[in-house]
Amino acid sequence: MKKAHKSMTRKWTLPSGVVVEDKMVEFCIKPDKEHAGHSFILDTGDSCWKQVFDKYGLNRLKTFSVPTFVPRC
Repeated sequence: MKKAHKSMTRKWTLPSGVVVEDKMVEFCIKPDKEHAGHSFILDTGDSCWKQVFDKYGLNRLKTFSVPTFVPRC
């Protein structure tokens, strides 16, 4: 996970300045069990993220919408 994290060229930064992938690594290197976060899968319904992100950051993660691109034919 650390190797993949170091090789990332783009990371998601919340308005507060918190870098999402950095926080995920900090959280995931602590537990001694497998977690979806080890694959950079962030399930906002998983209550573990409440201890990682503040309520504003978690709300941003839950409500963020990726723009939809419609291919031109």
